[in-house]
Amino acid sequence: MAHEYGFEGVIGVELSEQLANICSQNLSQVGITSATVVSEDAATVQLPESPS
Repeated sequence: MAHEYGFEGVIGVELSEQLANICSQNLSQVGITSATVVSEDAATVQLPESPS
């Protein structure tokens, strides 16, 4: 959906490392390469100001 609105990539933030790993595996299985998942607290995560 993000790609349809012109986003180059997506960063997902998940507090649980186990769930973040599952999400990353799911993204790989369906061939999504423009999304990244990090295991951090969404309230304190430092996100880039622009896509890398």
